[in-house]
Amino acid sequence: MKDECELLKNCGFFQKYQEVKDLACRGFIRMFCRGPRMEECKRKQYREKHGAPPSDDMLPTGQMVAGSQPFEGGLPLKGWEDLCPIESPPL
Repeated sequence: MKDECELLKNCGFFQKYQEVKDLACRGFIRMFCRGPRMEECKRKQYREKHGAPPSDDMLPTGQMVAGSQPFEGGLPLKGWEDLCPIESPPL
């Protein structure tokens, strides 16, 4: 198994959150960017499917970082909902 994802140098999520102290972000990086779930990364799947990277705020699980929107450059990300279904909160 490789030590880290081959896309790290160009990954907006990694570049933006690698120094963040938040335990959740650190956990995602440990599991997906440098760990056993590398091939399950929804960011990588999005890039392969669309030929362009997703929003920097899209997590490796396909969900968006809390408080962010699934937009890049003011335009909706095409196909993001396929990788990141949003569930309504329970009433």
